[in-house]
Amino acid sequence: MKFEVQAHEAQKRVDLFLCDRLPSFSRKKIKRMLDQGEVTINGQKVVIASWKVRQRDFVTLMVDEPTQREVLRAQRAPGSSSVPGLRPGAQEEAASSRETPPSPGKGGQKKSGDYLKVLYEDDAILVVHKEAGVPCERTPQTVRATLVETINAYLARTQRHLTHHYVGLIHRLDTETSGVMVYTKRKEANSLGQQFRRHQITRRYLAVVEGAMDKNEGKIEGFLEKVSGRGGRKVKISDARRGQKAVTHYRVLERYPQATLVDISLNTGRTHQIRVHFDSIQHPIIGDKIYGPDRRSPWIHRQALHASILGFVHPQTRQKMEFKDDLPEDMQRLIDALREGKN
Repeated sequence: MKFEVQAHEAQKRVDLFLCDRLPSFSRKKIKRMLDQGEVTINGQKVVIASWKVRQRDFVTLMVDEPTQREVLRAQRAPGSSSVPGLRPGAQEEAASSRETPPSPGKGGQKKSGDYLKVLYEDDAILVVHKEAGVPCERTPQTVRATLVETINAYLARTQRHLTHHYVGLIHRLDTETSGVMVYTKRKEANSLGQQFRRHQITRRYLAVVEGAMDKNEGKIEGFLEKVSGRGGRKVKISDARRGQKAVTHYRVLERYPQATLVDISLNTGRTHQIRVHFDSIQHPIIGDKIYGPDRRSPWIHRQALHASILGFVHPQTRQKMEFKDDLPEDMQRLIDALREGKN
């Protein structure tokens, strides 16, 4: 079953594109088909639900004949839409951000602190997207607004009735890593930090690493020792006496001639763990200027590492929560180039 992407459908997530084209399919069912490798774009298997389709892409579902007949019956049913990309009665999804992105200022640049992409917010916690290049906290070398400063500016704009805003830094991402992060808005919620310290958090990342990995899935484990080396190195491979145990699981999502896209989950969350572990097996993350060979890519100007999923138990309601952050534009541009055989 094959669909061609029309101009008005370009830049849609592939799962939403398929939901529109297949109104009888639930989004959960489409996600399961993606996970099982039953969806291709231009002949390449796609497993990332947030992958953006482009005009004239061909999206193919590998489904059996009974499923095809089910789809055809649904499309012929009264009230069904014959217009590609339109689901009868479908509601627009809520925007992931609570703020409207600002118009570019002089030089086409956004001012630091003008815009924060909010994935979730309540009285206790704030879940946000961190852009690559934005530091989590200020150091003597910091030259731009930190994420904490941007959050403070956001809270000052949206909660003007409060004279003081509390922002609790619970965990960190490297400056050049993008992805989902959680902050607390009151001290009583800082118990969330215990879940990070006890490794009770769900953390998954997407990374593009150099070379063709031998296995489709695997585990990298060992001990990491903190160091104060030159060039930004903070840890190195060590032994049980001097280092801390670190465990990284990975699963190959796509293979390219000279690179591999991997989905990564962590049992532990040591400093620079993913970067050091993949470098230790001769598959450094593309664009890693510290642990990799620092071969510059024309498609991405930072390490190709994105925190895609974060799950935890809410510190006050005790509800299990999981948040997903779409693949950023620069990583998608890199993957598009690799799919086309460009290095």
